[in-house]
Amino acid sequence: MSTKITKNYLIDLIKKLSNNYKNIIIRNDINNYPEINWGNNGIGDRFCRKLFNYSVINSNGKYKTYSNNNETIDINEIKLFVSNMKSKNSGIIGIMIHSIKDDSIQKDRPIRKEIRDFYKNKPCVVCGTLSEVIDHKNDLYDDMRVLDTKTQTHDDFQALCNHCNLRKRQVCKKEKETGILYDGFNIPIINVFKSVNMKLLEQNKVNTFWYDPVKYCNKIKEYYENKILKLELELELNNNFSKSLVI
Repeated sequence: MSTKITKNYLIDLIKKLSNNYKNIIIRNDINNYPEINWGNNGIGDRFCRKLFNYSVINSNGKYKTYSNNNETIDINEIKLFVSNMKSKNSGIIGIMIHSIKDDSIQKDRPIRKEIRDFYKNKPCVVCGTLSEVIDHKNDLYDDMRVLDTKTQTHDDFQALCNHCNLRKRQVCKKEKETGILYDGFNIPIINVFKSVNMKLLEQNKVNTFWYDPVKYCNKIKEYYENKILKLELELELNNNFSKSLVI
């Protein structure tokens, strides 16, 4: 007769293997526990019934984080772990557990199924890779209309890959700490469009780059379109004036 694997059992097991979340769990150790071993397939965000916030570490030193929080990843710890492992195998060699997930967070930030279906398989609006996250544009989560599945709209969300979503979280975290909104022109590929006379677009949270990257870039586009239109009108007026003098 099979024994039911309980949530508490899994939590205790992970605490044991990670020394109460202090150590990175070695992939080979996970192989000894069928209840948490995912076999030869990819794991994504499905590790251990999605009970934890964690980062997956690959043998090449790259990592991917699956978390509801703004995790601060110690890169040096990951580099040391990879160096000590000296793994010749490709793929996942360790799991860094950050904390137990707070289920209430997701319950308090629901997304209507129809909206989820709309954004499924959409590319990340920043880098164009396949999106893994349906992002609330308002990461303060203080708009009750957006938090209500009956009143939220497609435009309240956007598609982001996990990497870009984590970048946005780090920016939001720093904004809260400093009280200063992030300047989109800090991004080199956006900075090339900056004009000396261009006013900062970040007058409020809604106008920041990470709130809506597409809208932000469209504002830059509109700035130059209006500037070009103004120059064309001035040129036309000058030409007409010159013609009047000739006449």
